[in-house]
Amino acid sequence: MTDVPHPPADSANNLVTDYAGAVVQAGHVGTLQLHTPCVAPPPPRQMLPVPQTWIDRSTVLRELDAAAADRRGGPSLLVVISGVGGVGKTALATKWLASRSADTPGGQVYADLSRGRHESAEALVRRVLRHFLRSTGHDPGTDDVQELAAWWRSASHGPRLGILLDNAEGAADVQPLLPGDAGHLIMVTSRVRLDALTAQGALRCELPPLNRAVAERLLARIAGRELAHERRGAAQTRGALRTIASACNYLPLALVVAATSLTTRPERQIAAVARELDHATILERHALVPVLEQRYADLPTASDRQAYRLLSVAPLREIEADAAANICQLARPEAASALRTLADAGLLERLGPRSGRGVTYRFHDAVKEHAQQRAQDEDGPTGVDEAMRRCGAWLLVTSTRAERILTPHHRQLARDLHHHVDRFAFADDDHGAALRWVEAHLPDVALTVYEARRQGWHVLVWQLVHATWPAFHYLRPMELSAELHRLGAEAAEACGDREALREMLTTGVIALRALNRVPEAAQWAARALTLAREDGDIRSLSQATHELGVCARAHGDKKEARQYLFEARVMREENGDCRGAALTSIVESQIDLDDGQPNRAIDRVGPAHVDLRSVGDTINAGRACLVLAEAHSRIGSSANAARLLNRAEDDFQHAGSPTGQARVLRMRGRLAEQDGDTATARTHYTAALALYKKTSPQDADEVTTLLNALPKGWVTPTP
Repeated sequence: MTDVPHPPADSANNLVTDYAGAVVQAGHVGTLQLHTPCVAPPPPRQMLPVPQTWIDRSTVLRELDAAAADRRGGPSLLVVISGVGGVGKTALATKWLASRSADTPGGQVYADLSRGRHESAEALVRRVLRHFLRSTGHDPGTDDVQELAAWWRSASHGPRLGILLDNAEGAADVQPLLPGDAGHLIMVTSRVRLDALTAQGALRCELPPLNRAVAERLLARIAGRELAHERRGAAQTRGALRTIASACNYLPLALVVAATSLTTRPERQIAAVARELDHATILERHALVPVLEQRYADLPTASDRQAYRLLSVAPLREIEADAAANICQLARPEAASALRTLADAGLLERLGPRSGRGVTYRFHDAVKEHAQQRAQDEDGPTGVDEAMRRCGAWLLVTSTRAERILTPHHRQLARDLHHHVDRFAFADDDHGAALRWVEAHLPDVALTVYEARRQGWHVLVWQLVHATWPAFHYLRPMELSAELHRLGAEAAEACGDREALREMLTTGVIALRALNRVPEAAQWAARALTLAREDGDIRSLSQATHELGVCARAHGDKKEARQYLFEARVMREENGDCRGAALTSIVESQIDLDDGQPNRAIDRVGPAHVDLRSVGDTINAGRACLVLAEAHSRIGSSANAARLLNRAEDDFQHAGSPTGQARVLRMRGRLAEQDGDTATARTHYTAALALYKKTSPQDADEVTTLLNALPKGWVTPTP
């Protein structure tokens, strides 16, 4: 159970991001100091590298160029590239968008729309929208899909973007991801035609395999030096190339894998390879299978073959060396070498360096199917299960390490590990690296939780959810948090761990309140309270009571809220939990302000502020400063209010919370407006709005309303 209560309904989320625009700070209310604005992040350039094996498709590229020219200055160009697996859809889209970088000054963003076994369509859209918003400099403070989609349309209004939506399964996955405004270049790849998009004006591009001559030329180019050493006649070599190309059905992926086999095994004559593939293709329905079988057999070491098999069953969207080392039980240098070998063999796609991950790789979906079948055949169900368990153990241990660094006040619970994990991606004191790792691996954690639930690994489910608290706390994916906490609570109950169940309930309340599901949140808190009372767990009892008080306040029942909060604070004080008592005091003081009792709020939250600062809880110390500043402003102590706002801003800057900084600016604007200083109020509100646009659409709308309500023109401050 976390001791960090979620800010009440009228407070803002804590996020970590950079932002652009001037920061306004007042030494005292009415006096301005402009700090140098943060440098805006560069436009995203997320396209995958154009394959070095690219060949031909010149006719299609010219058609796309012509379509873009026809749309110049008009509607966005939406292209659906369809075709069988391995035909080169992604390569074509990447190649064309790379050639249009000058037409996309806003940047180019990429998303893989292939879904994990347990990922719903809504979860996919939510994940991609959050990725697009963060990539373009926005930090979503919501998890509602409709709100995210609207925000994305607003954020994409203006600078032209290039967008690649790869591996779409249906039009419904694509439509919420389309940008607002005109002039964008949007490429969608899919194995199916997506006629619903075509009916809405999308350009359809059905990509056929290469023609025979181009396919043979691609084979010869990749295996050129080896072919030069063939001692047979040119006619026989051409015949062998023709046989291999035909066996590959002229599919670029199969051709590349087959040709790579020749380059890495020069002792094998091309005619022998051709005979093997020709015979195997007769027996196989898909031309890629015999090519992959041959390439798999040609891998140089048993470790490489094992990595090919076991990495395909791990519930990961991307694979880095740390993951491969733990899943395959290899030393990290061996794991990195195996990944490079598989990429060189055309069995993995190298994605390049990724924030929080290092160099990453992924399987082509057709190759992954083959690798998974090989895993079932050679490693069996036990071997596959053990690989997935090792993946879960790696995520659990590394997430727990990040949890200790990023949220040291989070309640520590047991960790049951089936496998030893001895390498970590970040140092003990590297807060930034830990947060980057958490953000990069959140999708993997979610996929692993779903897979563990399917397998009935209940302990792993709730422990992974518990260890992922830093992601929920900093990144605020509240829909995902609520869903995973529901699964965590089910898992804890299934394995009879009441302590874990109480933790899942009291932490899940925070997500439910953030989603305005207050009645459900109150039910979770009430159940946690009953369990804690039965088990004699004072810490859980006080947390559940605190949450019930916050829910009551959100319902507008201040009397009930005060009663719950009083009981929670007394329990925490008697249990020696000064930090928890301070957090409860913040909420009590906010109710004091609601009731028009600023002096009582000062008396209550002043000591809480001192306690929070003494235990190093910077963000919540900043929250306490804001309440104190509000209370002092109401009793006419503007100097104290300004001093406290300065301190709160320092806290939020230190903690990396632009939303907290926006709350400071908003309060400064309101105080300036009360003093009649319209110009200063406008400046503060404008600076707050710049931050809220990147973090909270609801707050941005509220500040916009405040700005629109200000008198027009320059107003002289009241003496």
